[in-house]
Amino acid sequence: MRDIRSDLGERLKEIEAERGRLSQRLDDLVSTEQAVRALLAEEEARWARMQPSLFSVQSKATNGSKARTEVARFLLDALADGGPKTIRTLKESALRIGVAFGSKSPGRVIHFALLGMAQNGLVEMVSKGTWKLRREEE
Repeated sequence: MRDIRSDLGERLKEIEAERGRLSQRLDDLVSTEQAVRALLAEEEARWARMQPSLFSVQSKATNGSKARTEVARFLLDALADGGPKTIRTLKESALRIGVAFGSKSPGRVIHFALLGMAQNGLVEMVSKGTWKLRREEE
């Protein structure tokens, strides 16, 4: 029978060395993760300062329903007659008068703008894809 204690001792040293390397690698990854998170937070703040929302509006509770952006102003004007309008109709009108959407999809911008405006109580969905201005007494 062969004595394997020295072999096991060597294997134990290899395991300890590998665990040390892995522990150091994990510490490095944690540091890298923290640095990337900090950079991402800084970049998010920078973009927030540079690019205002395409559909931000003031709610009735904050100084009336005056729109602050071109898209929101367009939507309030387009819905001012009180009649329901589809997103497709609103998109076609916006493109016809030259509302700037940048590189974004006009239909998506209008859809999300309407959702934000609905949260502020300015518009309401009457059916899927069809919206109208909310009346004051509602």
